[in-house]
Formats: sequence, C-alpha cells, structure tokens
Amino acid sequence: MKNFLNRVGLLIICIIEIAVGVIIVFNPEKIARTAILVAGIGLLVYGVISVISYIRTEPLIAATGLKLFKGLAALAAGLYFVFDSRSAYEMISVYSEVFGLILLLLGIYKIQSAVDMLRLRLRFWYVALVSAALSLIFAMVIFADPFRVPETLWLFIGVCVIVEGISDFITFLVGRITDRIEDEIEKEIAAEQ
Repeated sequence: MKNFLNRVGLLIICIIEIAVGVIIVFNPEKIARTAILVAGIGLLVYGVISVISYIRTEPLIAATGLKLFKGLAALAAGLYFVFDSRSAYEMISVYSEVFGLILLLLGIYKIQSAVDMLRLRLRFWYVALVSAALSLIFAMVIFADPFRVPETLWLFIGVCVIVEGISDFITFLVGRITDRIEDEIEKEIAAEQ
C-alpha cells in the first residue's frame, strides 16, 4: 500500500510540474506575481507559527533552536513579498539562481539514479541519464543568464518545468518497468539460496 501511495504521489507531482510549466509559459508575468504573493503568504504563516511556537516552548529548549529567528526572518520576507511584489518580481535573477541551483542538484541526484540503475544492470538506465543531462543543461543556461527581460526568463523556466515534468513522468513509467525487473531479480536470488 505504501509503495502504491508513493507512486501516486510521484505521478501527481509530475502532473503538477507539467501544469505549472504550461501556466508559466502562457502567462509568465501573472504567474510570477501570483507565485510571489503565494510565497509571501506562506512565509507569513510560517513566520507566525514559528514565533508562536518559540513563545510556547520552554525557555531552555527554545534557546537551543532558532525558531524566533526563523519566524521573524520569514515574517520580514513574507511582508516584503506581499506588500512590494513588484520589487520582488524585478528580483527575478535571484529566484532564477535558486531555481538553477535546484535544477543542478536534481541533475546530480538523477546522475546517481542512472549510475545505480546501470550498476544494477537495469534496462532504461539511460532515461534517467538523459533526464539528468537536461536538468544540468537547464541549470547551466539559467546560470549563464542570457535573458534580457524577466518575461523571457520566466518563459524559459516554464519550458524547463514542463520538460522536467515530462522527463519525470517518463522516468516514473520506466521505474514501474524497472520495479518489475527488480522483483524478478529478487525472486531469482531467493530461489538460488
């Protein structure tokens, strides 16, 4: 049952990635401003919860954590995002760097997956490798920052999210095939012992 729920969760993430990418492509400025506003609201909620949690925690325990700092920092960033979203939108280069870093780390993770699949002699390991290469290429393009206007960068990010979603979906499908192969390998190993 847990494995089924993990699969459904991965499938939902793939669908959301593709949907968000399409929305970004067709209206990059509006989605960017909406994302900034939603992030701001999320930061405000997190900030309030962290500050309240800090206040309600025993002083000795609270002193060992950073809940107040995290809460106040989140509140400050949330207020900035909510009340000055235009300036936040114009800071797109900062967000693109973060997105590029996320893509870089995903690419490295996918390389590990591809190498693990290859070492296990699983078919379709190259699908994970292609997905890793795409993530790394997108990250390098974002780091190079060839874009002159924020809308173009958001359009590129939208395309990246769509391609990532599709490649994750393909990897999901291949993973199902690979899981069946792994089950057969495990049965063979168990039968040999």
